[in-house]
Amino acid sequence: MEKQLYVFGDSILRGVIWDEAAGRYRFSKALDWGRICAEKVRNLSKFGCTADRGAEIVKTTLAREGEDVACAIVEYGGNDCDFDWEKVSEEPDAPHTPNTELSRFRQLYTDIINTLKERGIQPILMTLPPIDASRYLSWITRTGLSRERILKFLGDTQTIYRYQEMYSYAVSEIARRMNCLLIDVRSAFLKRRDCASLICVDGIHPNERGQQLIVEELSRAFA
Repeated sequence: MEKQLYVFGDSILRGVIWDEAAGRYRFSKALDWGRICAEKVRNLSKFGCTADRGAEIVKTTLAREGEDVACAIVEYGGNDCDFDWEKVSEEPDAPHTPNTELSRFRQLYTDIINTLKERGIQPILMTLPPIDASRYLSWITRTGLSRERILKFLGDTQTIYRYQEMYSYAVSEIARRMNCLLIDVRSAFLKRRDCASLICVDGIHPNERGQQLIVEELSRAFA
């Protein structure tokens, strides 16, 4: 039986990008799994998915299938580190926590890895591509949320970037602690002097060129 590769992630590994001309999200043509590895790929990534939902998807999927799966890429964190910006805009002085608090995020990731290992599946973790905090703040306030109130809560715009970086760093820590292969997509972006040109106008999704860079890093890992 042909071995499969499972992909558990969010919109990044679904290849979602913002199409400025069309004014909507669409799938990138650059994310071609046939170019990345020889295995048959089952992509279970979902737009907006958090580690909490991802853990459910992993368990549900493996409960009914998975005997022919050799390895699985896991990529969560971008939605976990995000906030409910509407609530933040309404009450900037109130305490607000990310969608998934960091301690719970670490535990969920650990649980996902253990679930995969118990089934004899090799977990492959991926760091998060960086975001552009200024673009993202403009994006989330484009429909009327108060930029001033959100900034009052944040302290400064780059707090958005730092939160996302904490979650990506947590993934790296977990990979080291649990002896998992790590595909460091983030470093591939950050070392590029044109890094900002690889990110969509929404500030959070890699564009076509950014997706191409992800493909190159994934292909290198499976070479």
